Amino acid sequence: MHTIKIKLCISILLIIPICLCGCWNKTDLSEKSIISGVGIDRNEDEIHLTLQTVISEEITAGEEGIKSGSETKIKDTIFTSGKNIFDAARNFSLVSGRKGMWSHCEVIILGSDCAKQGIDQVLDYLSRDHEIRFRMWVLVSKTSAEEILKSKVPFESNTAFGISDLLESYKNTSYVYAVDLLHLGQHVIDLNGTALIPAITIDNINKSLKLDGTAVIKDFKLIDWIDKIQTRGYLWINGKVKSGIVNVEMDGVKHGIEIIQSKTKIDVNFENNIPIINITVNVDSSLGDIENFTSYISLDYIESLEKYSSEVIKKEIESTIKKSKNIDTDFIGFSSIIYKKDPKRWKQIEEDWKSIFPELKVNINVNTNIYKTGLKS
Repeated sequence: MHTIKIKLCISILLIIPICLCGCWNKTDLSEKSIISGVGIDRNEDEIHLTLQTVISEEITAGEEGIKSGSETKIKDTIFTSGKNIFDAARNFSLVSGRKGMWSHCEVIILGSDCAKQGIDQVLDYLSRDHEIRFRMWVLVSKTSAEEILKSKVPFESNTAFGISDLLESYKNTSYVYAVDLLHLGQHVIDLNGTALIPAITIDNINKSLKLDGTAVIKDFKLIDWIDKIQTRGYLWINGKVKSGIVNVEMDGVKHGIEIIQSKTKIDVNFENNIPIINITVNVDSSLGDIENFTSYISLDYIESLEKYSSEVIKKEIESTIKKSKNIDTDFIGFSSIIYKKDPKRWKQIEEDWKSIFPELKVNINVNTNIYKTGLKS
């Protein structure tokens, strides 16, 4: 009996490996093209894709994946088209002879024509495909997406990787609102097709790429642009300013104030069932530069400079709110803020929001604390 049990166990152990599928869908790296960036342009009839790839033979193993390979990241650019994005993406293999590998894609660039016609189809495809990384950056080009991916970025041979580096470095100024695919999808759902997407263009002087303001999306379509000051105003309101410089002129003297950290608090009050938004921004900062050389700064001088700095920040916020009302688009998300603060009240005013928003009262209070003056003073 004991012998029978042993034979039975051995038989089961021999049969189990046969049932395992193993690497049935294994594909060598040489059979795939690793896509680093995608540009999406559109005319009336077709979608045009510009796909920037990393040549796999040039990739060496390393802890950081693709970007830890050779210092010069060799690229190739492939162009495809189709009736929709899915069709155009599949046609990649007809041009390259390889299957596109999207899991390492860093950026998606939407051409302005594509964005004007609507980004809903783009988001639908990208959210359905199982290979897409939801942490890839999304941008809107002020020209065609093809032109962007064919352009150069300083210190980087691969344009897509260079754009990703640009977004990371621009966080130091808080002039750019960087958004990935995941958060873009959440915003258009929360705000009914409204969102902000960073804008990219070609610098006419340096002939290289630069981030230039932000695209405003309404009903899933590009309707306007906001500049870098209005973009930072949006970031102030939403508590997303982490660093940057506030340029302050006081008594004819220019100062550079470095933002160390900031916190924003938003309250909602109601008067006669009409909402009033109260924004309070607290900023900790450091004096980094004074136009006139001086060896001593008094406390009174610092207090005055704090007030001037607060006023500059307040004007940035006011500029953003004014732009939002002028184009009749609540891209700031005041409707969402009211709903989260008081869902019952929001239900009462939701149908009248289009008439309430242009006249919405917003109180702004900015408190700046300059607690460092550098090695001098």
